[in-house]
Amino acid sequence: MLTWIKKFFNYTPSSPTNEIINGVTSTPNYLGGKPKKVMSKKKMAALTKHQLESMGRDEGIELDRRLTKSKLINQLHSHLKR
Repeated sequence: MLTWIKKFFNYTPSSPTNEIINGVTSTPNYLGGKPKKVMSKKKMAALTKHQLESMGRDEGIELDRRLTKSKLINQLHSHLKR
């Protein structure tokens, strides 16, 4: 327990890094636990607008299908990276 506390307070990230594995970006999680996996924009481009909208709803964001597909992808990707 004491070593965990020491590691927690002595942790200084040099820079946030992302590991890309098979087109899925893994963002670091500094509080422990598993890193969050995000689908790449290239893979999102293969989806339809309907699929992007439903994926956004699953993640808690409402997308407007009247926008262009690239704008939908940018909105969804930026929301997922947070």
